[in-house]
Amino acid sequence: MKAANIDIIWANNISELCSEVDQSNFGSGSIVLDDINKINLSEIPEHDFLTAGFSCQPFSQAGKKMGIRDRVRETLFERIVEIIQAKKPKYFLLENVKRILTMEKGHHFRIILNALASLDYFLEWRIINPINFGIPQNRDRIFIFGTCIESTQKTLVIEKLSVFLTDNYLDSLPWNENSKGEW
Repeated sequence: MKAANIDIIWANNISELCSEVDQSNFGSGSIVLDDINKINLSEIPEHDFLTAGFSCQPFSQAGKKMGIRDRVRETLFERIVEIIQAKKPKYFLLENVKRILTMEKGHHFRIILNALASLDYFLEWRIINPINFGIPQNRDRIFIFGTCIESTQKTLVIEKLSVFLTDNYLDSLPWNENSKGEW
């Protein structure tokens, strides 16, 4: 983060072991060990850039495949939306498993994009394999990047600024087993 000139002013993890790793990487002053759902929004400082990963188990092939209906794990995404709505960072970056795109023909991904777009953010998403960036993890991940639409631009139509998947588009994705597209 230092190479990108980004200062970590606050970080949260519910896992003690993960918090220890965060502390060794970013210092102990900004790390909060607690359940994000129990932290009052007023305790989260104002920030320009929010990064978060929400639970992948509901979307993973190895998980229960409940997606956004998983009321145990998927409340984390809802909390991220609340934080973005309350703090209005200039940017956010969210990460999850690639399967979120095609699960139930993209139903869950559309709901996630619609929730984020309703907050007045321009959205972009990409599938990225972290190994291409020197990170020792060889798995495709979905990254959703949001840029706040300035108040002077609120007349813009969100649908024209976001990527919305249709069933026809999902069927043509190269990793979809039903793909009819030429890739």
